[in-house]
Amino acid sequence: MKAVTEPGWNYETAWVAVLATVASVIAFLIYFRAGEVLLYGDAVAHINIARRVFDSRTPGLLQLGTVWLPLPHLLMIPFLLSKPAWQTGMGGSLPSMAAYVFGVTGMFRLVRNVLSASKMGESQARATAGFAAAIFALNPNLLYLQATAMTEALYLALFLWAIVYCSEFVLAASRKQWSVETRRSLWKCGACLLAACLTRYDGWFLAACVAVVVVLVGWRSLGAPVWRSLVAFVLIAAAGPLLWLAYNGMVYRNALEFANGPYSARAIEQKTAVKGFPPHPGTHNLAVAGLYFLKAAEFSVAEGSGQRLWLLLAAIGFLALLRDRRLAILLLLWVPVPFYMLSVAYGGVPIFVPSWWPHSLYNLRYGVQLLPALAVFLALKMAVRSARDCSGDHKLRECIKSRTGEISKSSGEFALAHAIGAYLVSTIVRTSTASGAADVSGRPCGCFAGCRNSPGTDH
Repeated sequence: MKAVTEPGWNYETAWVAVLATVASVIAFLIYFRAGEVLLYGDAVAHINIARRVFDSRTPGLLQLGTVWLPLPHLLMIPFLLSKPAWQTGMGGSLPSMAAYVFGVTGMFRLVRNVLSASKMGESQARATAGFAAAIFALNPNLLYLQATAMTEALYLALFLWAIVYCSEFVLAASRKQWSVETRRSLWKCGACLLAACLTRYDGWFLAACVAVVVVLVGWRSLGAPVWRSLVAFVLIAAAGPLLWLAYNGMVYRNALEFANGPYSARAIEQKTAVKGFPPHPGTHNLAVAGLYFLKAAEFSVAEGSGQRLWLLLAAIGFLALLRDRRLAILLLLWVPVPFYMLSVAYGGVPIFVPSWWPHSLYNLRYGVQLLPALAVFLALKMAVRSARDCSGDHKLRECIKSRTGEISKSSGEFALAHAIGAYLVSTIVRTSTASGAADVSGRPCGCFAGCRNSPGTDH
């Protein structure tokens, strides 16, 4: 694909990576100096698991345990060899920071390549990609998570790059191009899916969805010559779950130990259940479970009345898919929605939001998984508006230049707002912790146990 190989475009991607690195380091220094890198109890657990692999009475890979997938801990190990890096949490932050930079560049490349292959001009595609990358990169919640040992930043990077390479394969296949570059995109997509499957269980669902898309598009567009490559791709994507099932089966004599064992999410939910207290409203209810996840996503990007505005604007951007089928690959960005609907309804993974019963904070960070979709489709909304305003204009080049300037200006304003938010978020966290309103690790607050609002009665 020409857009990917042009030197100027690689130069732009490098600049995106540089700016993302600056944002990552600044955010880390803010939280590190404030002593907030290890606020999450899970962040402490992650670095301790990685450290125990080589620093315990029984060192070895069996220290990786069963519930959390192993890749994040394996990546942390080299950075936790230093005792100060372990004690301060810095060793766990470095892999997340690197993943954040890769995630931002992946966002830019995905939007730029897909829009360039559509009816949109390259100038507007670059501007829209920059806007989407800015929304993603400057989200205060993501900036905090990438400064910690949590797994969200790493997974989002793998999630985005898997879709990047999938989109490159699909675009090439639609043109009947089966070249070395096309085959390479297929292998890279499989490798990203393999890594994602060893990072978070979200990756298992993603791998299944991407595999269906790749196999259907590849077989229909390229036919029999690619069937061996497609089979190999599916095997690579499935290798992560198969290896984890085999590990659990050999070590714990139960291949599903991570799902139904004593430390699984379902077991924890049963242990923490209070007799006579109703279950999570989304239990065995896919619709309500989906509403809780979408609400968590809203909390991850905005506050107050701006929350629903985000989803509305993203929905308008979604209409762009109806105009150009070449944008349909971006639908994969919405894969987290059905996954978390199923997880909340049937997987024992509750999500609590402050505005709905039980009016608490628990697993709210899961909403950040929808940040790529919201960022891309909000940017698409602006791109569609610009394209509509420019239609029929004889001076198309001047029009695109003008609209590109508008998008760049909006990107700057959005970046400023998010930078302010990133600066204030640490103050908000400290205030909420001091007041006892909520535990930062995400545990429910007992002071709201008597309140009973449900989705649809939002305040």
